[in-house]
Amino acid sequence: HEHARTLAQRLQLNAGQPWDPLPPIIMRKYIAYARKYCHPILDDGAKQVIQDFYLQLRKRKNFMDSTPVTTRQLEALIRLAEARAKL
Repeated sequence: HEHARTLAQRLQLNAGQPWDPLPPIIMRKYIAYARKYCHPILDDGAKQVIQDFYLQLRKRKNFMDSTPVTTRQLEALIRLAEARAKL
């Protein structure tokens, strides 16, 4: 009886059973869908979090011998946040 088993029991794989979390065809369809229909916009809270993190990175650069942080990193942070929102 499938209903009598717990969720953890139903999710366990048998030894040697292949595991494909997401078939490539489904992933391609999802990416096409997300490109066409998902256009996330950062709200004020998300903008503030990214801005604070970026400013913290810039301040840290002054104390350590590291690569300078530029607006390209800020733009990359925004792109990563938007990409994550599409998931």
